[in-house]
Amino acid sequence: MPCVYNHSHCYFFAFLVVHCSTILAHTHVSAFSTKCSFDHKHPNRKFQRQIMFNRLPTSQKVFNAKEQDSRHVMLSPTEFQDEKVSYTLTKSQETAEGTSINHGELIRETVPSTISDAIHRFFFGPERGPMAVLVSISFLILYRIMLIQSTSFGPLDVCVGTSSIIFWWFQEHFLHCHFLHSQFNWVGKEIHDYHHEKPYFHISIDPTPLLLGWLVIAHLTLRALLPLKLALTGTICYAIAGMWYEWTHFIVHTRVKPKSKFMKVVKNNHIRHHLCSEEYWLGFSLPLVDDLFGTNPSIKLVQERRKQKR
Repeated sequence: MPCVYNHSHCYFFAFLVVHCSTILAHTHVSAFSTKCSFDHKHPNRKFQRQIMFNRLPTSQKVFNAKEQDSRHVMLSPTEFQDEKVSYTLTKSQETAEGTSINHGELIRETVPSTISDAIHRFFFGPERGPMAVLVSISFLILYRIMLIQSTSFGPLDVCVGTSSIIFWWFQEHFLHCHFLHSQFNWVGKEIHDYHHEKPYFHISIDPTPLLLGWLVIAHLTLRALLPLKLALTGTICYAIAGMWYEWTHFIVHTRVKPKSKFMKVVKNNHIRHHLCSEEYWLGFSLPLVDDLFGTNPSIKLVQERRKQKR
């Protein structure tokens, strides 16, 4: 179907552009630029695991910062009973409250330890991105409700919305595997490498330009393929799936201990991705995707494969 924009749709697009520009004007560009600084001379990037300030199993030796920078920790499967990974800090590895160390640089950063603090930090922190996306989703929902007067919500909306969420789950795994951990260097890989170099417990929220830009591109892509009402439904569901990813990735990097079994699996898998092997546990919003692609192996299997590479 050809992409024909009516006046109300133009107003919507103008709102997103203005909204995005306003947020960008207040974004800390220097902080984003710092994320792009990456040490290309870092030795053995592919096989090193930065494990500073993560809790290791009690039988695993705790290395100091210099040793951790130069040694690769071999994880024994016997040290992970029932394939579970502990995510609380040991006293010997914990620094003063609100600080972390990255390549010898002292970074003052308060990492939430309660769910209320985490929610406040996520939505009302200096990054502004999550709140901007939340406002955009709310506007999209209101706009879709307005269109119900002329075009009701039907089975096609359910189909498009569900497909958008499922697409996000698989897109998430694909991009993480083939782009963020690619064999070629580009800015996205460098930023993601910097994320892996930081202590596990840190504030991890994507920049506002990336979040809003991704939302606008997603909507324009859907609008080029679908009628306005279905494009809005798809954008809403896609944005909600993206927001869920952003929240879960943020919360598993905090000191908040998950209560539900699902979130425990998400956090355990992501700790394995950081601590054990960057080649596996690439899914996030839905851990089942790792099972489908064979990237949810046992710790023992990862250890055996690593020994074979040596």
